[in-house]
Order: sequence, then C-alpha cells, then structure tokens
Amino acid sequence: MMILLPDVHSRTNANSAQLSHFINMAEGRVDAYLGRRYALPLSSVPSLVETLSTQVSVYEFLSKRVFAGQVAAESFWVQSYKDALKDLADISNGKMELVTDSGSVISDNNSTPWSSQQNYLPTFTEDDPLAQIIDEDKLDDIESDRGFADARVRLTP
Repeated sequence: MMILLPDVHSRTNANSAQLSHFINMAEGRVDAYLGRRYALPLSSVPSLVETLSTQVSVYEFLSKRVFAGQVAAESFWVQSYKDALKDLADISNGKMELVTDSGSVISDNNSTPWSSQQNYLPTFTEDDPLAQIIDEDKLDDIESDRGFADARVRLTP
C-alpha cells in the first residue's frame, strides 16, 4: 500500500496499524473467494493474488478514510477494485487459473463430491419411488465394463 500511495501519511493521519487493518480486511475478502476453489493457506502466494489483495486493500482504505462524494466515483481505485473483484470471481469459478511465479498452474482442492454415477441420469426420482429412468449410456457402459459389449440382449419393459 505504501508503494502505491507514498504520500498517504502526509495527507492522512493513518498509521501502520490502521493500514494493517485494511490489509487484513482485503486478505479476508480474497481468502473468501479463493477458499471456494483452493485449500488455504496457499503454499506460496502468486503475484496475481498479491496484486488483487493490494488493489482491494487500497480501495478499502481510500473509501473509508479519504474518498468523499464525487471524488470516489471518479477515482481510478474504484474501477481497480471492481476489476479485482471480477478477477477473484473468475478465479473462484474456474474461469481463470492461478499460477505460481514459475508458471505452474496451482491445482484446486477438488473438494467437489465425486460419484461414479455423476455422468448419468438418476435411476430414481423423488416424486415417485416406483418410477425408474433407464439411462441407455449407463447400460452401455455397464455392459462394456463386464465385457458384454457385443452381446446386446436386453429385456425391455
């Protein structure tokens, strides 16, 4: 923050502890986005995450301590903040990858439950326990797994 706002001390009465408060606020927001996709804490912080966190913390500081009225609407930092939140949402939703400083893609935490049946239509429905749906792709895969791919004998209801 001090690099981006070098004259912050001369124009405000903010001290380092107060700036740290806004940095912590930003880190919490960034972690909320990243935590949806990645195990936290990250083993190393990519420069993109540092940049986005800085953009958010600067905006938080300026919006609560410096900006007033029309000045806020015309500031570069307002758009920078919106861009940072968009990038964080894109990372969280898998539209943008996080990479290490060496260029390796950081793998997500894969916390989504996995099922061997997730690619098929459900057999039973909640509205009628006697109604069954027969997914032909599932039956084909079962036959193939059993080695009966050529023997297409099925009982039809």
